[in-house]
Amino acid sequence: MAGGIKHGFRRAAAVAGTGIVGYYLITRVIPPLLGITSQMGYIVAYLVAIVSLYSLFLKMNYWSTGYLMGWIIGLYFLRGLFESWEWSIHMLISILYLAKKLKRKIFG
Repeated sequence: MAGGIKHGFRRAAAVAGTGIVGYYLITRVIPPLLGITSQMGYIVAYLVAIVSLYSLFLKMNYWSTGYLMGWIIGLYFLRGLFESWEWSIHMLISILYLAKKLKRKIFG
């Protein structure tokens, strides 16, 4: 994936923004329309978050080092917009990918 730090930062902001909108829709708007409880909406929201995290992590291997660094910086500044467990997983996996990329660059 092309792009550097600035593009990675923008991606982090976009993920945070779409996550907020999606969470609101799944927990507040859709349950009354489907006649299900809001508790079920929260369960669905968490399942969607886990699936989207997994799909995001599959793509990280193809990101450039600069893009990944921008993503990490963006996550850091936008940390208040994520659930703490979700932010922690994002950061942990992102830092592990960055370490893997740097190791590959340094040691071949």
